[in-house]
Amino acid sequence: MEIDLKKVPQTTLITCLNYIQELIKSKKFKEHLYLLSCSLMEFPEITKELKPNL
Repeated sequence: MEIDLKKVPQTTLITCLNYIQELIKSKKFKEHLYLLSCSLMEFPEITKELKPNL
């Protein structure tokens, strides 16, 4: 499934980017490194935002 990022709410993308930034700053970064390689659909915020629109 492909996602058109133009259709994803900007606030959702910002939330995900902020989460990644905080993750990079955290001491647990190495423990959670796999999250950075997740596909877009694996971010809970984006999944929640898209479900009503499917």
